Amino acid sequence: GSTTSAMEALSAAASRIAALEAELSAKDAALRASRAQCAQWAAGCAKLRRDLEAAERSAAEAREETRELRRYLERTGMAAGDAAVQPAIAERKGGSGNGAYEGCGAVTRGPI
Repeated sequence: GSTTSAMEALSAAASRIAALEAELSAKDAALRASRAQCAQWAAGCAKLRRDLEAAERSAAEAREETRELRRYLERTGMAAGDAAVQPAIAERKGGSGNGAYEGCGAVTRGPI
């Protein structure tokens, strides 16, 4: 009678609790994995951000070097299409090794 149906209800409740605990455990594991993946993405984004900043700095330096070279060509009366430009650029980059080069805010001697 009632003892049997109470035992059956208790057994059903215990089974339901076990199923809910298993579901909770699976969701907890999925959440941990999701958090780990999120942390990996955040680290990847931070690296990409650093790489982008470095690329932007490099591009700015290249633009400044281009402006320096254009000013040099203007001062020396050369045009970009002149045949003498390539040897002048090589000399400017340190081919002769005896001139100072003012680029990127610093004066250096020798190869750039």
